[in-house]
Amino acid sequence: MARLTYGLDVLDLLLQLLDDFVGLGTAAVGVVERRLQLNNVLLQLLLALERLDLGTSLRLEAGLHRLHRSRVVLAAVDSDTCTSA
Repeated sequence: MARLTYGLDVLDLLLQLLDDFVGLGTAAVGVVERRLQLNNVLLQLLLALERLDLGTSLRLEAGLHRLHRSRVVLAAVDSDTCTSA
């Protein structure tokens, strides 16, 4: 009878340890999931900043292109004026 009680106590202890390990595993999965979510948010912010930077660069380039066209037109007008006079 003592052996049976001892065996049941050991099994009960093992079940408690396994339950604790499952709890730790669940907590670890939660931590990993939160970190992945955070990394996802950071990646989305980085991509948004890249798009913003690209948009700003394209607008600046378009503005410089318009300025260059204006200078070319003014130079052509100026050269026509000089040759006409």
